[in-house]
Amino acid sequence: MKHKPLDLEDEIHKVFDDIDQMVVQTPEITFFSKLIQEQEIKRQKRQ
Repeated sequence: MKHKPLDLEDEIHKVFDDIDQMVVQTPEITFFSKLIQEQEIKRQKRQ
């Protein structure tokens, strides 16, 4: 496994995890969370 110095997707994912924990779930946040999760699943399938 190669580690990039800064994996932007990981950073974005962390931010959205934080948002999930802090923010009352609004439709927008839920929508973005689902988008991020879908991206994450696609990325894991590529590996």
